[in-house]
Amino acid sequence: MSACNVLASNLTKQNEYLVTASLKYEASQSYIYQDIELRLPLNQVTCLLGQSGCGKSSLLKHLVGLHKNACVNDLLIQTSVHSSLDVKGFQHELAYMAQQDLLLPWLSVIDNVLLAYDLKRPILKKKSQFNQALKSRAQEILEQVGLPDKADKKVFTLSGGMRQRVALARTLIQDKSIILMDEPFSSVDAITRDKLQQLSSHLLKNKTVLLVTHDPLEALVMGHNILHFSNKTEKETTLKTLEPMPLPNSLPPRNIGNEVSGYHGQLMQIMQARQ
Repeated sequence: MSACNVLASNLTKQNEYLVTASLKYEASQSYIYQDIELRLPLNQVTCLLGQSGCGKSSLLKHLVGLHKNACVNDLLIQTSVHSSLDVKGFQHELAYMAQQDLLLPWLSVIDNVLLAYDLKRPILKKKSQFNQALKSRAQEILEQVGLPDKADKKVFTLSGGMRQRVALARTLIQDKSIILMDEPFSSVDAITRDKLQQLSSHLLKNKTVLLVTHDPLEALVMGHNILHFSNKTEKETTLKTLEPMPLPNSLPPRNIGNEVSGYHGQLMQIMQARQ
């Protein structure tokens, strides 16, 4: 297994992260992706659009550090954001919101929000003032996501949309500068999804966000930038690329109207042509 290399540089032209990544497993004869480049502009939402199975979720997990058993696991980060950066430092900047809400049903809503701090609980209990401040912050975030009166409820009593709001609150309380979101709203109905997209865009406006989705409409609603993750093109080598996609000049979150619908048709045509 090759080392996972994360380096820093100030070669980028703007405030952004430039990620170059390669991933391959021993059981596979080909790379999942090789030397693929991903640009993440600071304080913007970049949507990674592609079909199921093309490698979108693999790339997110790669960034988080969940592919340590891969035989090729290379990651290069060039950035003008930090003067120096190593793998632990880069991944310390990340918060990850998965496809499933990953809530623990036997815990209360507020305890699920604070789940990221559970391993620190013995230390925090000795610092009651800090622990209370953390709970107060959790309550503030629950109010922001529209669940001010649900803190003590068990999560198994909540609807799917409410559970996703709790998962979003748990992501926000970590106060990370980079947020990775892996199709977090795919399991809820269309109306709830639209509300969550609008809410997330508002609450994440000062974050650098990478949102994985297979839905062009979601990308158009939330994205400052849209990249298309192409499928495999050759048998022995993987020539996957991240191609910029057209989107309206207006800023997200965008309401679904004639303009967005028109771009949705364009994106569908491009994706179908690249199959």
